[in-house]
Amino acid sequence: MVWLKGSLGWHLRALQVAFKFIRSPAYSEISGAFPLHLPELDIETLATPQQLSKMLARIEGAWTHLGQVRPHFSVLTQNEFLPENIGGSIDRFWATGELEADVAAFVLSRCGFSDLAQKTCVEYGCGVGRVTIPLAGRFAEVHAYEISPRTSPLPSSAPRR
Repeated sequence: MVWLKGSLGWHLRALQVAFKFIRSPAYSEISGAFPLHLPELDIETLATPQQLSKMLARIEGAWTHLGQVRPHFSVLTQNEFLPENIGGSIDRFWATGELEADVAAFVLSRCGFSDLAQKTCVEYGCGVGRVTIPLAGRFAEVHAYEISPRTSPLPSSAPRR
C-alpha cells in the first residue's frame, strides 16, 4: 500500500513507526530514558466520572505541592536538583531539556515530520518549562499545559527565547 505524505493513513503509519522505535532498546540508548521497549503493563482504563474527578484532584494536589517545594527535583529526581543543591546545577537542569527536545526532534524526523519550524507542538505536563523552552526554538508555536496552577513565575534562571 502506498501512503501519500500528509494523508491520514500516512500520519497513522508514522505514529506506528514512532511507537515501535520508542519501545526499542535503541531509543533508550539514545535518550538515556526509560526502557520503553519492555512489555506493556495491564492498566485499568475504565472509571466513573466521580473516580476520574477524585484522581485528577489528587494528581493536581500532588504536583502543585511538588512544584512549590521541589520544582526541579520533582522533574529530575537526582540529588543535585534538590532545592538546597540546585544553585550549582541549574545549567545542567536546563541542558537536560535541550537533550529531550533533541530526542523528540529525532523521533519526529524518523517518522517523516520535517520542517518543525513550520509546525505547532503541544506539550502536556510542562512544569517549569525545562523542555518547553527548547521546543519553542524548534517549532513555530508551542502550546504547553500543566495540571498544577503556576504559583510563581518561571524561574529567573530559565533560559529565555
